[in-house]
Amino acid sequence: MDRVAWDATADTPTLASAHETLLRTWQLDGAAVEAQDKLELDVSMLGGTTKRGASALAWDPHHASQLAFALGGSVRTWDLRAKQDSVSIEDAHPTATLSLDFNPNKPYAIASGGDDGKLKFWDLRNARKPLLALNAHSHWIWSTRYHPQHDQLVLSGGSDATLALWRVSSISSSPLVELDERDLMDETAGGAAVADTPIRRVEEHEDAVYSARWAAGGDAWMFASVSYDGRLAINHVPSTEKYKILL
Repeated sequence: MDRVAWDATADTPTLASAHETLLRTWQLDGAAVEAQDKLELDVSMLGGTTKRGASALAWDPHHASQLAFALGGSVRTWDLRAKQDSVSIEDAHPTATLSLDFNPNKPYAIASGGDDGKLKFWDLRNARKPLLALNAHSHWIWSTRYHPQHDQLVLSGGSDATLALWRVSSISSSPLVELDERDLMDETAGGAAVADTPIRRVEEHEDAVYSARWAAGGDAWMFASVSYDGRLAINHVPSTEKYKILL
């Protein structure tokens, strides 16, 4: 298997897998694993390494039985109940979309990272252009992850050996402040403190950062990253940023 993703909202433990051109879903019942749905991907129009199939998977936490996956530069959605898939974002990234994650608080909102080093945020109901596009990394983005409660915070990990912690307040479910476009450009109005911006760059890795995750329990402001060379880095959201969100 090339990719797996757990469905955190399913009543029965369910995961999706991607292997070459085949997507499958599985249910776990005790020690038994039962194959469920499958989808054969058409890669005939893709080129190069993208012919290998789905490069990212993400379950939709707001709509049961909906799975998003990346195929080439596009983002597609698979409706398991309707037994069909469709294109949601035609050209999210030039050649390869490499990471996906749904906003845990806002339906239809999804983030993507790709081979152009850009971190993009979309509304699947109107995805002709991204809501926000950030020049996040100097090379491919392999991991994109929303904070599970505070969607103002997003992690991105790239093959430039860096992990970035972002504030994306303007498109979150709870913007830090209400400012118009003029104010966001005006430092004297406080725009510099609230604009969508990198909060921190972690440069403890010496190779590509392939995975970034938030702590599942305990300290909600802690996050981890793993790079190709096996190095694990543990970091925290700066206190100043945490208080902006909480207060």
